Amino acid sequence: MTARPALRRAEELAQAPCPADAAEACEAPGAAGSGWGFWANAFGGSQWLNADASTGAPASQFSIGGGAFGADYRAGPDTLVGLAVGLSNTDYWMPSSGASGNALGVHFGVYAAHAWNGFYVNGALTYSVFNANQTRFIIGIDNSETEQSSGTANQLGGRVEVGRPFDLGGTLGGQVAVTPFLAVQPMQLWSPRMYEKSWAQTGGSGVFGLTYQSRSTFSLPTFLGAQVDGQTELAGKPLNAWVRAAWVHEFLTDRSVAAGFNVLPGTSFTVDGARAASDAARIDVGLRYAVGSQTSQFANGNVELSGRGQALAGTAGLRFIW
Repeated sequence: MTARPALRRAEELAQAPCPADAAEACEAPGAAGSGWGFWANAFGGSQWLNADASTGAPASQFSIGGGAFGADYRAGPDTLVGLAVGLSNTDYWMPSSGASGNALGVHFGVYAAHAWNGFYVNGALTYSVFNANQTRFIIGIDNSETEQSSGTANQLGGRVEVGRPFDLGGTLGGQVAVTPFLAVQPMQLWSPRMYEKSWAQTGGSGVFGLTYQSRSTFSLPTFLGAQVDGQTELAGKPLNAWVRAAWVHEFLTDRSVAAGFNVLPGTSFTVDGARAASDAARIDVGLRYAVGSQTSQFANGNVELSGRGQALAGTAGLRFIW
């Protein structure tokens, strides 16, 4: 959802790149497309995190799938506002220990975009609720145990992006523009106090179950990069494409949480979880094909690479405007 205004603008820039110093010679993005736009998409992705020797966190994997739909309104040549709702399902596991978990998320978002004097600013605000459960195993300490916990977490996030497109003329047989941009995407996650239920393999209650204290985790990644937009034709209909490349810097990488043994009240120690990558390279690609005068299909993909691991995701959907 935080990327939706950037995606909408990418579609419009690819359709009609306009030089910042030639506003009277061509229409700015959205000038000819005022009105409502409705869209729906499905998305999926995976992430692989390497083991972290500094914290002792083992390698882990994540997969996510879901869908979203929304509507945006082009209030004028320079202003866009929109609403979105989505559902997601995330599975995560640690191959070395067999620990695993699942989170079902519901997401709500609002977004907007505005342009002035050749520049643009995109903004989005999202709120998410996650119903999560975890299972882990303790093996080889006299008696094997299974620990299970569940809880509901809340997340508030947003994104603000500023950029300026520059027209490159009729290169490659079509219109091409390049847009340097800078973005910040803060996220705040509130995790609840979670109590593990413990079962011993031999029967009865286990003794190694933990209670995790509630935790507020703040993430502050920034993005510095450029986007290239272009347009050509396929079967006589417009085919728009764009590529984004950005350096991502995370200022707050800590993901620790305080915990204690259930059978020993008053005990407390810190679990240093898998830290976020402080620096990463992110590449986004997208396509939009106008199957009709008011209907278009779109597909997007992104990859993020860092010393901490890799992430790969994609989106495909349909947009209708009038």
